[in-house]
Amino acid sequence: MITVLDGLYAQSIANGISSDVIKNLLIDPAGGYFASLPTSVSGQTYEAFYGTAWGAHSTGVPVSPAASIEYRTNATTGLIESIERDLTSGQVQIVKFDASLAYTSSLYGAGGQIEEFTSFSASNFKLQDIYFDGNGNKTQQYDFNLDSSYVVHVFNSDGTQVAGVFDPNDQMTEYATFAVNGFKTEDLFFTNGRETTRYDFVEGGNTTKYEFHVDGSQNVSLFGPNGQLTEYATFAADGFKTQDRYFTNATETTRYDFVEGGNTTKYEFHVDGTQNVSLFGPNGQLTEYATFAANGFKTQDRYFTNATETTRYDFVEGGNTTKYEFHVDGSQNVSLFGPNGQLTEYATFAANGFKTQDRYFTNATETTRYDFVEGGNTTKYEFHVDGTQNVSLFGPNGQLTEYATFAANGFKTQDRYFTNATETTRYDFVEGGNTTKYEFHVDGTQNVSLFGPSGQLTEYATFAANGSKTQDRFFTNGHLTQENDFLSNGNIIVHMINGDNSETATLYGANGMQQELAKYDYSGRLYQDFQWDSSGHITQQINFNADGSRTVFQFHADNSYDAYLFNSALQETEFDSFNALGNLTGFYKYSYNNDGSYWSTQYDATGHAIGKSENSSSGQWLQNGGIYIPGNGGSFPIGNLMFSGQI
Repeated sequence: MITVLDGLYAQSIANGISSDVIKNLLIDPAGGYFASLPTSVSGQTYEAFYGTAWGAHSTGVPVSPAASIEYRTNATTGLIESIERDLTSGQVQIVKFDASLAYTSSLYGAGGQIEEFTSFSASNFKLQDIYFDGNGNKTQQYDFNLDSSYVVHVFNSDGTQVAGVFDPNDQMTEYATFAVNGFKTEDLFFTNGRETTRYDFVEGGNTTKYEFHVDGSQNVSLFGPNGQLTEYATFAADGFKTQDRYFTNATETTRYDFVEGGNTTKYEFHVDGTQNVSLFGPNGQLTEYATFAANGFKTQDRYFTNATETTRYDFVEGGNTTKYEFHVDGSQNVSLFGPNGQLTEYATFAANGFKTQDRYFTNATETTRYDFVEGGNTTKYEFHVDGTQNVSLFGPNGQLTEYATFAANGFKTQDRYFTNATETTRYDFVEGGNTTKYEFHVDGTQNVSLFGPSGQLTEYATFAANGSKTQDRFFTNGHLTQENDFLSNGNIIVHMINGDNSETATLYGANGMQQELAKYDYSGRLYQDFQWDSSGHITQQINFNADGSRTVFQFHADNSYDAYLFNSALQETEFDSFNALGNLTGFYKYSYNNDGSYWSTQYDATGHAIGKSENSSSGQWLQNGGIYIPGNGGSFPIGNLMFSGQI
């Protein structure tokens, strides 16, 4: 190799070549020669061991000496235009100079095929170095820049190629690959020996851009054939994807946000500006799904557990919010909130969708509640600001069956019952006091019962269809003590019942005047009866004995009166007359024959018999006795009882 260099140097000096050009001519074959020498490490050449990427290559300059050197000069300028060196190896090297003294060096093999082509600037700066295989095909190409950066092209036998760009410090700054047709398939960029950006190209298809950051994270962008972004993804330093975004016509349509070991959020953006957001748990199951209007207002938010919806919110901008709670047994709750966020309604539903309860609120206070029973009753509660409440019960057909009111402390003040929309019973309650029960009948009549604080009946009244009272009864400790019977003609009968069950019955006229008084013993037997005229003057008194006999007193306007005595067969046995002072003025005694006829004997005030006569059973006179006094015989009628048919 030294002999070759010495000969090249001597020939160059003899031909007037400058020292700078000579230096370059000597360095190139020397470098190529040493690159082909084996290393002491593995026996490989320096070129094979260090790689062409670092500038080690076999030069076309042979190690054999030149057999001849031919110089060609310009006839006009006398300057050398070319140098042709025929080497003993059979290779030929041709160096050509242009007018600026820039030159090229071509090395041809023994068969005439080109092996290497090198170009230099006038200042002897190497601009390009190209290597060829035995078939004349490019295998490598070096493009050198004045800033000491350079580009290395590697041409593969299948027509593909690789290009690397190196900075002045020999650090790679770019690496690209090309298909057979010259289409770039990949382009990588480096800073300080670290890849920062990569492009993967698909002819007629997508382009993928990778951005590698100093912290180890990276971004990946996918562009469609028209150059528009279709996908953009980010990755953490460990390679975990943190975000993935999809685009159509430069508009984002879908986005995924990933949290390593945690949730995944999916965003769906629609052409009308609305969007959906889905949240997935670490196991990939949907946990939340929300929708948004074009202005960003959330319109719905749904939550899921084990792929089953548990909660849903429906939002109305400037209006109400509805919350749905879905339970594992299929039942659900629905809450309605007003624009201020306060609860306005709360409803519950059974598994089959039947509403079981519905509650309404105003200013966070419950005002109305409905309890529903499927196929059964509905209960309505109304809560008032003073703490009182009303409760209504409706049957399966929707008709009101009961209505109750309650005081602020929860005490029931009234309870009303209905049948076919008509009230049938009502209770009025007084806390610590009485309870009144009303019973309304289909004919318009009604009963009213009054119960004391202990629950015992104290009064019971009945009313006709026109509302007039027909009876009023009073009780003490469960025992009837008084009964008032109101008659259609305006009269009133008042029964006073004593503790031993004996009683008195008094008849009052429409004017309130007493007309009759009857007395009964504990067994209910009438034993005394009094009657008065409209002026309040007593007209008759009857005393009834236990054996059926009785005494009838008839009182006259002058205060005189008569007494009629009857036996148990209601046969008159005696008649007595008394003056206004109550003195006996005379009397009759009667005795009866077997055929019903009877004798009547008259006595004076002193008891002396003064007349006697016989009468038939019908009261007709038959004959006089020895002491008969005409005009004083005869029978007296039994007084009619006013209570007959009334008491």
